[in-house]
Amino acid sequence: YKVVFERLDMGSQVEDALDTLQVIATKCPDQSLPALAKYLRSDTEWWRQKSLTIVQNAFQKGDLSMAEALAEELKNFYEKNSEEAFEALEHLGPSNRRAMKCIITGMNCVRRKVSQYLPRRKIKRVKPEVKYDETDDSHAFRELCLDLFKDLQSELDTKEVIDDVMEAVLEGGLLKIRHHHGETLEGMVQKEVLEALAIVAPRNYDYALSLVLNRINPSEGVPDKRTVSIAAKAASSFAQKEDPKLREALEACVQNPEIQ
Repeated sequence: YKVVFERLDMGSQVEDALDTLQVIATKCPDQSLPALAKYLRSDTEWWRQKSLTIVQNAFQKGDLSMAEALAEELKNFYEKNSEEAFEALEHLGPSNRRAMKCIITGMNCVRRKVSQYLPRRKIKRVKPEVKYDETDDSHAFRELCLDLFKDLQSELDTKEVIDDVMEAVLEGGLLKIRHHHGETLEGMVQKEVLEALAIVAPRNYDYALSLVLNRINPSEGVPDKRTVSIAAKAASSFAQKEDPKLREALEACVQNPEIQ
């Protein structure tokens, strides 16, 4: 099997290597999953689709251990994402926390500007009622992740889901990405991840608010202005009007000369 994985690692004779991987994937999952994670997010549509087919045929639907292992390889969807990678996690078991955490990051993925360097990707599962941003090739992907989140969030541990959504808000919002053609993208807080937070936070309001307050007014150190701004934006999606704890924390930030 060594030659197959060497080819996939180097991007040499990929079509033949993927054909072989379809036969051997279950025999060596520790090697197969990293390779599949790579090609599920390839810029080449055929490679993405072939990799998804391998996952769907080689691994049983609802195999949560494989879902977790693949999610560990994918890490997150902030920058590199695809409908095929999403569908692979959906097949294996998105109720696994690590898999769902990966999908949650997809709700705050950076805008993927359509250009001569990054042509528009085909998305199969579009919703006719949604007006997609024609300049942002990641809009449909964020909607895809949000729909699955809505379906599953009530079945998952509330605190864990709040933790993961809040982390996606902050991590994605503070992200900086340099693309190969020289463009640097700053992360921003996308409306889809804020909608997810608005859905889950009321299930344990005090806990969700405490996470925001810890970012605005941490027990140690001084937060930077951007972190405070992102935390305040997160709070605006679910906080009760004129919440005294939130108001007090924000007023303390305004009066703190060390926050820059």
